Amino acid sequence: MRDQIEIVSIAHGGLLIKYQEVKLLIDGIYALSDMDMSTDRDFLTPIPEDILYRIVNGVDEFENLDCLLFTHFHGDHFNSQKTIECFAGNRIKNIFLPRDLDPDVIAVEEKAKELGINVFALDLPFGEWEEQIVENIQIKYFKAAHSGGKEFSGVAHYCYLISIGEKRIYIAGDADYSDSYQQTMLAGEHVTIGFFNPLYFHFKAGRKLISQINPKRVVMYHIPLENNDKYSFRNLSQRSLERFRENLPPCEIISEEMQKFTI
Repeated sequence: MRDQIEIVSIAHGGLLIKYQEVKLLIDGIYALSDMDMSTDRDFLTPIPEDILYRIVNGVDEFENLDCLLFTHFHGDHFNSQKTIECFAGNRIKNIFLPRDLDPDVIAVEEKAKELGINVFALDLPFGEWEEQIVENIQIKYFKAAHSGGKEFSGVAHYCYLISIGEKRIYIAGDADYSDSYQQTMLAGEHVTIGFFNPLYFHFKAGRKLISQINPKRVVMYHIPLENNDKYSFRNLSQRSLERFRENLPPCEIISEEMQKFTI
Protein backbone atom coordinates (compact mmCIF):
# COMPACT_ATOMS: atom_id res chain seq x y z
CA MET A 1 0.00 0.00 0.00
CA ARG A 2 1.26 3.44 -0.93
CA ASP A 3 0.49 4.95 2.48
CA GLN A 4 2.19 2.19 4.47
CA ILE A 5 5.25 3.17 6.50
CA GLU A 6 7.95 0.62 7.29
CA ILE A 7 10.34 1.10 10.21
CA VAL A 8 13.42 -1.12 10.39
CA SER A 9 15.60 -1.46 13.49
CA ILE A 10 19.35 -1.13 12.92
CA ALA A 11 20.91 -3.35 15.58
CA HIS A 12 21.07 -1.14 18.71
CA GLY A 13 19.34 2.24 18.61
CA GLY A 14 19.24 3.03 14.90
CA LEU A 15 16.03 3.18 12.90
CA LEU A 16 15.35 3.31 9.16
CA ILE A 17 11.98 4.84 8.20
CA LYS A 18 10.75 4.07 4.68
CA TYR A 19 7.75 5.72 3.09
CA GLN A 20 7.16 5.32 -0.63
CA GLU A 21 10.51 6.33 -2.15
CA VAL A 22 11.74 8.32 0.87
CA LYS A 23 14.20 6.92 3.43
CA LEU A 24 15.16 8.51 6.75
CA LEU A 25 17.93 7.02 8.91
CA ILE A 26 18.02 7.94 12.60
CA ASP A 27 21.07 7.21 14.78
CA GLY A 28 22.01 4.48 12.32
CA ILE A 29 25.70 5.16 11.65
CA TYR A 30 28.09 4.32 14.46
CA ALA A 31 31.05 2.07 15.20
CA LEU A 32 31.55 0.91 18.75
CA SER A 33 35.16 -0.01 17.99
CA ASP A 34 35.86 3.70 18.36
CA MET A 35 34.43 3.86 21.87
CA ASP A 36 36.57 3.58 24.97
CA MET A 37 36.32 0.19 26.63
CA SER A 38 33.96 0.68 29.54
CA THR A 39 31.36 -1.13 31.61
CA ASP A 40 28.60 0.62 29.68
CA ARG A 41 29.89 -0.83 26.45
CA ASP A 42 28.92 -4.28 27.66
CA PHE A 43 25.28 -3.24 27.20
CA LEU A 44 25.74 -1.94 23.65
CA THR A 45 25.53 -3.67 20.30
CA PRO A 46 27.71 -2.70 17.35
CA ILE A 47 26.10 -2.56 13.94
CA PRO A 48 27.06 -5.86 12.27
CA GLU A 49 29.76 -5.26 9.69
CA ASP A 50 27.64 -6.39 6.75
CA ILE A 51 24.80 -4.04 7.71
CA LEU A 52 27.14 -1.11 8.32
CA TYR A 53 28.70 -1.76 4.90
CA ARG A 54 25.26 -1.66 3.27
CA ILE A 55 24.38 1.58 5.06
CA VAL A 56 27.60 3.38 4.20
CA ASN A 57 27.58 2.22 0.59
CA GLY A 58 23.87 2.57 -0.11
CA VAL A 59 23.20 -1.11 -0.78
CA ASP A 60 19.82 -2.92 -0.79
CA GLU A 61 17.29 -1.29 1.53
CA PHE A 62 19.75 1.53 2.25
CA GLU A 63 20.10 2.57 -1.38
CA ASN A 64 19.54 6.30 -1.88
CA LEU A 65 19.07 7.42 1.70
CA ASP A 66 17.43 10.84 1.66
CA CYS A 67 18.01 12.10 5.17
CA LEU A 68 20.20 11.40 8.21
CA LEU A 69 19.08 12.40 11.70
CA PHE A 70 20.95 12.14 14.99
CA THR A 71 19.52 12.48 18.49
CA HIS A 72 23.00 13.06 19.97
CA PHE A 73 26.63 12.14 19.42
CA HIS A 74 27.47 9.34 21.82
CA GLY A 75 29.44 6.54 20.23
CA ASP A 76 26.46 4.18 20.07
CA HIS A 77 24.50 6.69 17.97
CA PHE A 78 27.02 8.48 15.75
CA ASN A 79 30.36 8.04 14.01
CA SER A 80 31.83 10.93 12.04
CA GLN A 81 34.07 8.96 9.69
CA LYS A 82 31.35 6.51 8.68
CA THR A 83 28.86 9.35 8.26
CA ILE A 84 31.19 11.15 5.85
CA GLU A 85 31.73 7.89 3.98
CA CYS A 86 27.95 7.54 3.77
CA PHE A 87 27.75 10.86 1.92
CA ALA A 88 29.72 9.34 -0.94
CA GLY A 89 27.64 6.18 -1.17
CA ASN A 90 24.19 7.80 -1.16
CA ARG A 91 22.18 10.70 -2.55
CA ILE A 92 21.69 12.24 0.89
CA LYS A 93 19.96 15.60 0.68
CA ASN A 94 19.49 16.52 4.35
CA ILE A 95 21.16 15.94 7.68
CA PHE A 96 19.96 16.91 11.17
CA LEU A 97 22.77 17.54 13.64
CA PRO A 98 22.40 18.84 17.21
CA ARG A 99 24.67 21.86 17.59
CA ASP A 100 27.97 20.65 19.02
CA LEU A 101 31.50 22.04 19.00
CA ASP A 102 33.16 18.64 18.88
CA PRO A 103 35.65 18.60 15.96
CA ASP A 104 34.20 15.34 14.63
CA VAL A 105 30.72 16.85 14.45
CA ILE A 106 32.05 20.02 12.84
CA ALA A 107 33.89 17.92 10.26
CA VAL A 108 30.64 16.19 9.28
CA GLU A 109 28.80 19.51 9.08
CA GLU A 110 31.50 21.11 6.92
CA LYS A 111 31.71 18.11 4.58
CA ALA A 112 27.94 18.06 4.18
CA LYS A 113 27.88 21.75 3.27
CA GLU A 114 30.73 21.22 0.82
CA LEU A 115 28.65 18.55 -0.92
CA GLY A 116 25.53 20.71 -1.04
CA ILE A 117 23.65 18.71 1.59
CA ASN A 118 21.10 20.71 3.58
CA VAL A 119 22.39 20.92 7.15
CA PHE A 120 19.90 21.53 9.93
CA ALA A 121 21.96 22.51 12.98
CA LEU A 122 19.63 22.02 15.93
CA ASP A 123 20.15 24.74 18.50
CA LEU A 124 17.02 25.31 20.58
CA PRO A 125 16.40 26.31 24.18
CA PHE A 126 14.50 23.84 26.30
CA GLY A 127 10.75 24.05 25.88
CA GLU A 128 10.65 25.07 22.21
CA TRP A 129 9.78 23.13 19.06
CA GLU A 130 11.12 23.57 15.56
CA GLU A 131 9.99 21.83 12.39
CA GLN A 132 11.25 21.19 8.87
CA ILE A 133 9.59 19.64 5.83
CA VAL A 134 11.71 17.02 4.07
CA GLU A 135 10.30 15.24 1.00
CA ASN A 136 6.77 16.15 2.17
CA ILE A 137 7.48 14.64 5.59
CA GLN A 138 7.18 16.85 8.66
CA ILE A 139 10.10 16.53 11.06
CA LYS A 140 9.61 18.25 14.42
CA TYR A 141 12.15 18.22 17.21
CA PHE A 142 12.87 19.62 20.64
CA LYS A 143 15.82 19.64 23.00
CA ALA A 144 15.65 17.23 25.96
CA ALA A 145 18.05 16.38 28.76
CA HIS A 146 19.95 13.13 28.36
CA SER A 147 19.13 10.62 31.08
CA GLY A 148 21.79 10.13 33.73
CA GLY A 149 21.70 13.50 35.45
CA LYS A 150 24.74 15.75 35.85
CA GLU A 151 27.09 13.30 34.15
CA PHE A 152 25.39 14.01 30.82
CA SER A 153 24.19 17.54 31.43
CA GLY A 154 26.35 18.91 28.63
CA VAL A 155 25.03 16.53 25.96
CA ALA A 156 23.06 18.19 23.18
CA HIS A 157 20.16 15.75 22.83
CA TYR A 158 17.02 16.03 20.69
CA CYS A 159 13.80 14.05 20.39
CA TYR A 160 12.03 13.73 17.04
CA LEU A 161 8.36 13.57 16.05
CA ILE A 162 8.08 12.53 12.42
CA SER A 163 4.67 13.01 10.81
CA ILE A 164 3.70 11.26 7.60
CA GLY A 165 0.08 11.93 6.76
CA GLU A 166 -1.89 11.27 9.93
CA LYS A 167 0.77 8.95 11.37
CA ARG A 168 3.28 10.18 13.93
CA ILE A 169 6.50 8.42 14.89
CA TYR A 170 8.15 9.53 18.13
CA ILE A 171 11.84 8.86 18.81
CA ALA A 172 12.80 9.48 22.44
CA GLY A 173 16.46 8.49 22.04
CA ASP A 174 18.19 8.66 25.42
CA ALA A 175 16.07 11.51 26.76
CA ASP A 176 15.49 11.73 30.51
CA TYR A 177 12.54 9.58 31.56
CA SER A 178 12.30 10.86 35.14
CA ASP A 179 9.92 13.82 34.75
CA SER A 180 6.97 14.96 32.64
CA TYR A 181 8.92 17.25 30.29
CA GLN A 182 8.40 15.09 27.20
CA GLN A 183 4.71 14.73 27.94
CA THR A 184 4.43 18.51 28.21
CA MET A 185 6.18 18.96 24.86
CA LEU A 186 3.96 16.35 23.21
CA ALA A 187 0.69 17.68 24.62
CA GLY A 188 -1.97 17.55 21.91
CA GLU A 189 0.05 15.24 19.67
CA HIS A 190 -1.41 11.83 18.87
CA VAL A 191 1.58 9.52 18.62
CA THR A 192 1.04 6.46 16.42
CA ILE A 193 4.17 4.62 17.52
CA GLY A 194 6.81 5.59 20.07
CA PHE A 195 10.34 4.21 20.50
CA PHE A 196 11.70 4.23 24.05
CA ASN A 197 14.78 2.70 25.66
CA PRO A 198 14.49 0.11 28.48
CA LEU A 199 14.84 2.65 31.30
CA TYR A 200 11.33 3.88 30.53
CA PHE A 201 10.00 0.40 31.25
CA HIS A 202 12.21 -0.53 34.20
CA PHE A 203 11.38 2.54 36.30
CA LYS A 204 8.01 3.77 37.53
CA ALA A 205 8.63 7.34 36.37
CA GLY A 206 9.39 6.11 32.86
CA ARG A 207 6.26 3.96 32.70
CA LYS A 208 4.21 6.90 33.92
CA LEU A 209 5.71 9.07 31.19
CA ILE A 210 4.86 6.54 28.48
CA SER A 211 1.29 6.35 29.79
CA GLN A 212 1.03 10.15 29.74
CA ILE A 213 2.29 10.36 26.17
CA ASN A 214 -0.03 7.43 25.36
CA PRO A 215 1.14 6.26 21.93
CA LYS A 216 -1.08 3.78 20.11
CA ARG A 217 1.92 1.42 20.01
CA VAL A 218 5.13 1.35 22.03
CA VAL A 219 8.43 -0.25 21.06
CA MET A 220 11.30 -0.93 23.45
CA TYR A 221 14.56 -0.46 21.60
CA HIS A 222 18.20 0.24 22.45
CA ILE A 223 18.81 -3.23 23.88
CA PRO A 224 21.72 -5.56 23.04
CA LEU A 225 21.33 -8.24 20.42
CA GLU A 226 21.62 -11.83 21.54
CA ASN A 227 25.30 -12.31 20.71
CA ASN A 228 26.23 -9.16 22.68
CA ASP A 229 24.03 -9.77 25.70
CA LYS A 230 26.78 -10.39 28.25
CA TYR A 231 24.57 -9.80 31.29
CA SER A 232 21.21 -11.21 30.05
CA PHE A 233 19.86 -7.69 29.73
CA ARG A 234 17.44 -8.92 27.07
CA ASN A 235 15.75 -11.27 29.53
CA LEU A 236 15.52 -8.51 32.11
CA SER A 237 13.94 -6.20 29.55
CA GLN A 238 11.47 -8.85 28.43
CA ARG A 239 10.45 -9.60 32.00
CA SER A 240 9.99 -5.90 32.68
CA LEU A 241 7.79 -5.57 29.63
CA GLU A 242 5.67 -8.57 30.59
CA ARG A 243 5.32 -7.45 34.19
CA PHE A 244 4.03 -3.97 33.39
CA ARG A 245 2.36 -4.54 30.02
CA GLU A 246 -1.17 -4.23 31.40
CA ASN A 247 -0.54 -0.66 32.52
CA LEU A 248 0.97 0.49 29.23
CA PRO A 249 -0.19 0.94 25.65
CA PRO A 250 0.35 -2.13 23.40
CA CYS A 251 4.07 -2.93 23.64
CA GLU A 252 6.62 -4.67 21.45
CA ILE A 253 10.34 -5.25 21.86
CA ILE A 254 13.14 -5.25 19.33
CA SER A 255 14.73 -8.67 19.56
CA GLU A 256 16.78 -8.94 16.37
CA GLU A 257 18.66 -6.88 13.82
CA MET A 258 16.67 -5.53 10.86
CA GLN A 259 13.38 -6.19 12.65
CA LYS A 260 10.48 -4.52 10.81
CA PHE A 261 7.43 -2.62 12.00
CA THR A 262 4.68 -1.35 9.72
CA ILE A 263 2.15 1.37 10.48
